[in-house]
Amino acid sequence: MAFEVNHQDVKGCSGAIDGAAFPIISYFDFLRRYDANPLALYGLVAILTGMTDARSSFEKVLELMHLASERMSEIDGSPWDFGTGVPMHRAEIHTVRAIGENPGINVTRLAGILNVTKGAVSQMAARLAKKGMIVKARSGGNAREVRMDLTALGRRGFRTHQEFHERMFTAVKAWFGPRFESRMTDFQSVMKDLDGILEDFARKGVRP
Repeated sequence: MAFEVNHQDVKGCSGAIDGAAFPIISYFDFLRRYDANPLALYGLVAILTGMTDARSSFEKVLELMHLASERMSEIDGSPWDFGTGVPMHRAEIHTVRAIGENPGINVTRLAGILNVTKGAVSQMAARLAKKGMIVKARSGGNAREVRMDLTALGRRGFRTHQEFHERMFTAVKAWFGPRFESRMTDFQSVMKDLDGILEDFARKGVRP
């Protein structure tokens, strides 16, 4: 059963689902970073869960979110080599993935995909080139433009990472069984609303 959000009670919550895949881990990272004030999210949980004891339900949701955050940190915290023999952290393999999906990509476009600055991309590209994952070349039409491609080693890591995500998808789908699509729809809707509220908190400088 999908959650319904009262837009008059929760300002800024759209409740809409655009069908896109949400980067779930980023929301957990956001919660850790801002350590959101429990009282500030109290109303959202009360509306979404429909439970009579809204405060108790909120505390349970918060506990589960932190637990999920810790488990995700266990996965992301340690570098993996993805079959390359070269340890890479999450940000590095995701950069490899973006380059693998967009051969010959330039710094500006890669920064947009990863939602980071061009300076951060340049630093990451230098690290990946040093590890033998990518090659950089000047564009023929613009000597100042740098384009990036994966090396053979980088392509191996890219394929292994894609297989890892496929295994994760298969495992989650098997876990939920016939409820998979409805569960994903509910989860996306809740996380989208929560992200909007937390973004508003960050903009207003709300702290515990």
